[in-house]
Amino acid sequence: MAVTTAMCHSAKLDAMNGAVDFGAFTYKVALIKTAEAGTYNAASTNYSDITGNTDESTATTGYTAGGATLTAEATFPKLVATSTAVMDWVNTPWTVTGTLASNGCMIYTTDATAGTANRAFSVHAFSGSPSATDGTFTINWPTGDQTNGIHRLA
Repeated sequence: MAVTTAMCHSAKLDAMNGAVDFGAFTYKVALIKTAEAGTYNAASTNYSDITGNTDESTATTGYTAGGATLTAEATFPKLVATSTAVMDWVNTPWTVTGTLASNGCMIYTTDATAGTANRAFSVHAFSGSPSATDGTFTINWPTGDQTNGIHRLA
């Protein structure tokens, strides 16, 4: 089907209700396999959207279901140029045996927001279908500044 980069509608509502906390909540990133069955975009609401379609990437070893826990860059979230709030994550690597391929990823929180754990925050399409075989698959998050950043509110 398709992966389209978007902040999830449910995350926008969670933010308005005070249920987004990059400092206190645990955020994870799960990889979406190539030739995915589901459609992932702003309407995605939960990590279970991926698992329900059996669309999480796999490798012989090195990638665990549920993905990786994200680590915030040291000075984030922050306000830049007095008007843009940005969030930046430390690049996320997986050292794999076998082949790991992905069309995109979902960032979600394992904390219960709006009464639900594993709530989707955003979905990100990758350029092409990157893969790694017996090596390292890394998501290089863009630098958080006034015009870039994986999560940016201007």
